Amino acid sequence: MSDDSARRTSLTRRTLLTGAAAAGLAAAAGLQPAHRIPAGSAAATLTPPPDFPAGIPLSQQAFRNWSLEIVVEGVWTASARTPDDVVALANWAHQRGYRLRARGKGHTWSPLVVPAGADTHRTVIVDTTSHLTSVSVRGGNPGSVTAQAGATLDRILARLEESGLGLATTTAPGDLTIGGVLAIGGHGTGVPTATENPPRAPASAP
Repeated sequence: MSDDSARRTSLTRRTLLTGAAAAGLAAAAGLQPAHRIPAGSAAATLTPPPDFPAGIPLSQQAFRNWSLEIVVEGVWTASARTPDDVVALANWAHQRGYRLRARGKGHTWSPLVVPAGADTHRTVIVDTTSHLTSVSVRGGNPGSVTAQAGATLDRILARLEESGLGLATTTAPGDLTIGGVLAIGGHGTGVPTATENPPRAPASAP
């Protein structure tokens, strides 16, 4: 291999590794909206949804999934703060002929939220990650955990650990919302250690 060829190969590998590292950091940190323009701002380019429920923050944002294979530059996004907000949004959307789409961390290739190039003029994305993140753990045998849709696996596992509990299996990335994991059928592994006796699954009813 000539010096020029070796230099080109080295640069290509360096570029690839740098890009992979940047992608890994973006995935670990969770993608943030490329822009957030509050409804009513002169900078907004979208027509605001009519009679939108009062008191629920609404902004024009870009939706991008973690791999950047799905990019929608402008879509209205609501930040539901409580379960009652979700109910109000659902009732409003039904009455006005709008479609709601829940958004978690966007760590998927699936176009469940919005497909690339989708017409979103009658779509409102509901951000679950800003407020719908509470986690509560109940001890006992067995213990249980209740989490809102926007809570991440990292947060849930941390709360379980504080109570001496855990999950037999979980997804590899922890920066995924529990709502997203359930929506896409997220999977992981539960290989036991040599000294571990994992609990048996309850017998199914006849």
